[in-house]
Amino acid sequence: MARRHPRADEHDGRPRRRRRVRWLLLLAILGGGLWLAPAAAVLSPVRDWPLRAALEGIDGGVSSRAATWNWFGPSDFRDVVLVDRAGRPVAAARRIVIDRPLAAILLAGGAPERVRILGGEALVEVRRGGSGLEDVVAPFLAGTARRATRAPVAIEIVDAAVELVDGAREEAWRVTALVATGILGPAGDPVGGGWTAAGRIVAGGRPKRDLAAAGAAPAPRRGAPAACPPRRDPTTIAAGA
Repeated sequence: MARRHPRADEHDGRPRRRRRVRWLLLLAILGGGLWLAPAAAVLSPVRDWPLRAALEGIDGGVSSRAATWNWFGPSDFRDVVLVDRAGRPVAAARRIVIDRPLAAILLAGGAPERVRILGGEALVEVRRGGSGLEDVVAPFLAGTARRATRAPVAIEIVDAAVELVDGAREEAWRVTALVATGILGPAGDPVGGGWTAAGRIVAGGRPKRDLAAAGAAPAPRRGAPAACPPRRDPTTIAAGA
């Protein structure tokens, strides 16, 4: 009976071990590349993809200067700007945190569970029947209403400022130190008791119509006597705010 030489067995086993090592190295490289993919993606044009996915349907655009993606944690976007169809900025934020892991967005899609807007600014030019900011977000809300299967989204706004511009009267009001919380339902309407908001409303005089002015309350003039508050037309921005 023929017996296999031990050296022959050793010679046949080496290629199998080499193949296993090659596969393990390949899997390690692929796994490391996949894990580091978010860090590389935020340096490319796809950085704002989660923002565009969260605001799908707006009549305008959204972009950020920098971002941090996380496979299993919230994603953080910095210096975010929302523009209208003509490219004019209507809102900005120092930071926007989307509390939905990137893996969940890729696998299941849908809206985030919570969005935090920190240091936001907005320019709202009000006219009869609407405003510029509403023009941008109205298609998004209409699309949300059609996709009624989406889960509610909790929205938290911290340290924001808004310039409200009445174009007909050329009058501006500024809301500063704004803090607001609310839940946007599947149909785009507030749920769970609506919104809670607090802030400081300041008469700003003539509108400046820029985002930088949204957080800049007008400085009082030195030596100016305190004026009695005028009676307000109930249809003006002041009454609406």
